[in-house]
Amino acid sequence: MLPSPQSSETQSTKPIKLRTACNPCNAAKVKCSGEKTGCERCRNLDGVQCIYTESRVGKVPGARAKKRKLQDGANSSRHVVPYSVSPSSSGHVRTPIHPAVVDSTEAVLNWTGDYHHPLEGSELVALDGAPVIFDEQGRPISNVKDPLYRGFSSIPGEYLMPSTDFGIDGFVESPVAMSSSRITPPLGAVSPASSPTSCLSQRSDIDSHCVLACAQVVISLENYILADVKVLGIILGVVRKAVDRLSELVNMQQGTRNSRFLDQLNVILNQIIDLFERGCSSFLDEDYTMQHSSLSDQLNVQSMSSCIPGFALGGFHAGRQEQCAWRAHVIQKEIQHARELLHQMRILITWSPPENACENQARELCYDNFDMRLRDLSERVGQRKAEFCQT
Repeated sequence: MLPSPQSSETQSTKPIKLRTACNPCNAAKVKCSGEKTGCERCRNLDGVQCIYTESRVGKVPGARAKKRKLQDGANSSRHVVPYSVSPSSSGHVRTPIHPAVVDSTEAVLNWTGDYHHPLEGSELVALDGAPVIFDEQGRPISNVKDPLYRGFSSIPGEYLMPSTDFGIDGFVESPVAMSSSRITPPLGAVSPASSPTSCLSQRSDIDSHCVLACAQVVISLENYILADVKVLGIILGVVRKAVDRLSELVNMQQGTRNSRFLDQLNVILNQIIDLFERGCSSFLDEDYTMQHSSLSDQLNVQSMSSCIPGFALGGFHAGRQEQCAWRAHVIQKEIQHARELLHQMRILITWSPPENACENQARELCYDNFDMRLRDLSERVGQRKAEFCQT
């Protein structure tokens, strides 16, 4: 005898599984006796309805499933090849960008990642107080509690700053003389008007990536300026990282010179000089010598009081004059690094087409102003270094 459709329907439906705890006990985070007709706690309380909701066991993914799903989504997004729309195509045909271009531009765009110097524990000027972070309206929203500035921004959750664990010894390298050997015009370079459509599209994508990378650098440096950071060690590390990234971007602009990119470079270089002047203000101050002298004397007394054979340097330590002269050498080297970037920018605009001659003249005047400010700051640091060496 075949079962009726009604009997098969009743057999296929599964009973609804309820939670072991009622809603009031679950909300109060207390143990529930579990009687479906009414638990003991709800019976003792007046006006409380003992209601059991459907259990979600087996219906909601757990923590491992959610984590696995996020990892799968991240892995799938990494293999997506970006496409660009060719301007001359009428059917909106997408042409893939060269993988080498994608890798280089992604590396440049991620310049604000963690910055770890190989040598840590430098004896730079200590942070007197944590700077106040402001929102877009200029109102203080939080204080930075980490003395190493592990990352902060004026907008919470955005534009994380690079870490600043670096040592002063990492800057001690022979200063690189300014020369035009770093940037050389590409062989067989053709003008944009005679390039194929695919090359023009690829060139436009590279220009856009460079402009976006410059925008990230502008935002990050402006956040440091907004937070009024004046710690010499932090400023030197941030400026050095920014100059290195800008050098990579300038090398990517060898084929064509984008005006938006050049305008962004002017803004960034102005920010870098401003940060230099902020960081060197305490070093060039007359009171810096006395403050550093007292700190150095305290450190020397502590080192001499703990003369453990084989562990301490004993009497072989850098004095006040040597430490101040060392800092002056580091500052001058980073200023030279920025002037080298400025020299690369001068070479870049000389390759511009003749119709941009007036624009190039205006940029030359701006670069002359930047170079004068950097040279003046370097001379002041050099004079301060001479004073330390004489005392």
